[in-house]
Amino acid sequence: MLATDQAQVLRPDLLSQLSNELLSIIVSFCRQEDLPSLARTCRRLHSHAFPALYRTITINGETRASRFTILSYKYDLRGMLKTTRSLHFSSRWYRASRNTRRGWSMNTIEEMTRLQHLFIEWDYMEEDEGADHHIYLPSTLAETLRTCTISFKCFTNWPLDEAACLFEHPTLRKLEIHWAEAKGAEGSFLRRTGPGHHSTALEELSLIDCQFHAIDLFRLLSFPRALQYLDIWSDLNDDEVWLEIQESCEPYFAAIRDTCGETLKGLRLDLWSQGWWVVPAPGLHELPHLQYLEIKPDHIEAPQEWEGHFPLPQIDCPIDQLLPPNTEVLKIGPYASAYPVLFDILERKAELVPSLRRIILSVYYRDESLAVQLTTAVEKETDTRNYSTRTLQDQTRTILEEKATFKPSGNKATFEVFDACCKHNNIELVVLYEDPTRKEIFKEGAGPALWEIADQVI
Repeated sequence: MLATDQAQVLRPDLLSQLSNELLSIIVSFCRQEDLPSLARTCRRLHSHAFPALYRTITINGETRASRFTILSYKYDLRGMLKTTRSLHFSSRWYRASRNTRRGWSMNTIEEMTRLQHLFIEWDYMEEDEGADHHIYLPSTLAETLRTCTISFKCFTNWPLDEAACLFEHPTLRKLEIHWAEAKGAEGSFLRRTGPGHHSTALEELSLIDCQFHAIDLFRLLSFPRALQYLDIWSDLNDDEVWLEIQESCEPYFAAIRDTCGETLKGLRLDLWSQGWWVVPAPGLHELPHLQYLEIKPDHIEAPQEWEGHFPLPQIDCPIDQLLPPNTEVLKIGPYASAYPVLFDILERKAELVPSLRRIILSVYYRDESLAVQLTTAVEKETDTRNYSTRTLQDQTRTILEEKATFKPSGNKATFEVFDACCKHNNIELVVLYEDPTRKEIFKEGAGPALWEIADQVI
C-alpha cells in the first residue's frame, strides 16, 4: 500500500512531460491575469509564463507609469521588454520643464524591439489653450510595429510634424492620430522630408479631430504605397462652423486621388470637422476603386437655407461627380432631409453607381431608457484624474438635463417612398439610430455610436 502511494506521489504530472513548444502554446492561450499564478507553480512553467507577462503591458495612471520606467533600469527585467508585443500607455502630460519622467517612459518603450501594437495617450489636466503642446514619442520605434494610436486628450492640438516618424515607418500597417494640427504656414507639415514616394506599408490611416491643409494631406498620403482605408472624422459631439473660414473640399479630394486613388477601398470623410461649412464639391467620382463611403449629408446635398453671416461657397458640382462610380455601400449621417439628391441618384443608378447595394442612413435618437443608461454610466465613471474626463461628465449631465430624449424629425411618408425606391433598385436600406453622446461615455471609438432599433420610429 505504501509503495503504491509513493508511486502516485512520484508519478510525473502531465504538464512536465510536454515539450517546450507545447507549453509555449498553452501559455499563449492563458489570460494575462492568470499568468502570475501559473508562473508560481514550478520552475519550468515559470520559465514560460514569466516572459509572457510582459508580452502585453497596460499602463494607466501616474503610479503605474513610474513603475513602468523601472523596467529599463533593472538588468534582470530589461531583457523581458524585448518580449513585449503590445503596449497600452496612458499617463498625464507635463510641460517641458517637468519632462524627466516622460522621457524615462519613452526610453523604456525603445527597449521593446519586438513591439507590434502601440497605444500612447497623454492626458492634460489644466485648461491652457494658449500654451504650446508637444507630443512625446520614442526616438526609435521597433521595426516590427504594425499598429499605432497616438492621442492627446486636452481639447487642443499638437504639431502634426512630430508624428513624421510614424508616417515614415517602413512596416506600420495601421495608424490612428487624434488632435494633431499642421502648425504654421500652409503646407508646413513634412516640409523637411517632402513626399514619401510611396515607400511605406501603411494600409489604414485615421485622422481624428486633426487640422491640416490640402497640401498637408497630399504629403502625408504620399508615404503609403497602397493605402486602403482612410478615416478623416471628428470624435466630438457637435461640429462647430467657424464663420471666417470658407473652403472648397475639391483640393482635398484631389489630394486623395493623386496619392492613393488607385488603391483606396474605404473612405470615412467629415471635412466639416475642420470647422468649415461644407457644400457638395466634385472629386469623389475620380476614386475608381472605392467601395465603402461614409460622409456627412452636406457632402452630397447643399442646405436650402443658411442663416450665417457669409454666403455659402458656390461650387459647380454635377450629380455625376458626387460619388465614386464603384461604390457598394454608402453611409450618410445624421440624415434628416427629404432625400432629393438620393432620389436623383437612384433614378440614374445604372449610370452613376451600378454596384450600389446598400444605403445606410443614421438618425439621431434617444429614448427614456437610453437616457437612464447614459446617466448611470456617467455616475459610475471613476477615472477623474484628467481634465477631459471631468469635462465630459459635466457636459453629459448638462446635455441630459437640457434634452434628455429626442426623436427623429424625418417624414415617415417620404421615408416609405424612398424605401420602396431602394427595393426597386435592389438596394438594401438600413436605418441606424444614434446618440452622439454615447460614443465617449461608452468609449466606442471615433464617430457616433450606432445601433439598430427594432421598432423604427420614423
